[in-house]
Amino acid sequence: MADKISNARRKELEQPDPFLESVYKTLDTAKKIKKQLIVGSTIIASIICIISITIYTINSAETKASLILNDAIKAYKIHTEPAKGYDAVKEQFNTLLNEYPNTSSGKAGKVRFADICYAAKQYDAAYQNYTSALDDFKNDPIMKNIILASLGHTCQELKKYEEAEKYFKTITDGNSKLMKDDALFNLGMVAIANGDNKKGIDFLKSLSSEYEDSIYKLIADDIIARN
Repeated sequence: MADKISNARRKELEQPDPFLESVYKTLDTAKKIKKQLIVGSTIIASIICIISITIYTINSAETKASLILNDAIKAYKIHTEPAKGYDAVKEQFNTLLNEYPNTSSGKAGKVRFADICYAAKQYDAAYQNYTSALDDFKNDPIMKNIILASLGHTCQELKKYEEAEKYFKTITDGNSKLMKDDALFNLGMVAIANGDNKKGIDFLKSLSSEYEDSIYKLIADDIIARN
C-alpha cells in the first residue's frame, strides 16, 4: 500500500507544474519577441518625442506671431496718416505673414494688414491679402462676410465691378445677415454706375424694406425718391 502511494506520488511529482510551465512558456515567448518589443518601445518613444516637439513648436510659433502682431498694431496706431502707418509696419506684417502664416495671429494679422493697405490706398496689396484671408476664414460665417464686403469695396476701388458684384452677391445669397445691408447698398450703386438703374433701385428698395435700422437706409430712400 505504501509502495502504491509512493509510486502515485512519484508520478504526480514527475508531472510538470502548470504554473511553472506557464512561466517558462511566457519567458520563451518573450525571448522570441524581445527584438520586436524593443523596436516597438523605440517607436512609441519616438512618437511621444515627435508629439512633444510639435506641441512646443506650435506654442512657440503662436507666441512669437502674437508678439509681432501686437507690436505692429501698436506701431501703426502711433501714426495718424494711413500711408505713414502702412510704411511703418509693412515689414513687420510681411515677417508675420511669411514666417507664421498658419498661426491664429498670422491669419488675423492678414486681415488687419489688408485693412491697413486699404486705408493707405494700397488696393492691390489689400486685394491680395483679403483674397488669401477669405480662404483662411471660409468656415467662419462672420469673418467670411466681413472679408467678402472688404473685397467688394476693394474691387470697386480697382474698378473690378463685376468681381465686386460677385462678392456682394455672395453675402446677400448667404444665410448670415451680417453686412447684408452694406452688400445690398453697394450692389445698387454698382448697378446704377453700370447704367442699370432699375436693377440698382430694386437692390436699394430691398435694403430699405428689410433693414429699417441700417445706416444706408436714408441714402437709399433719397436715391429711390429721385428715380
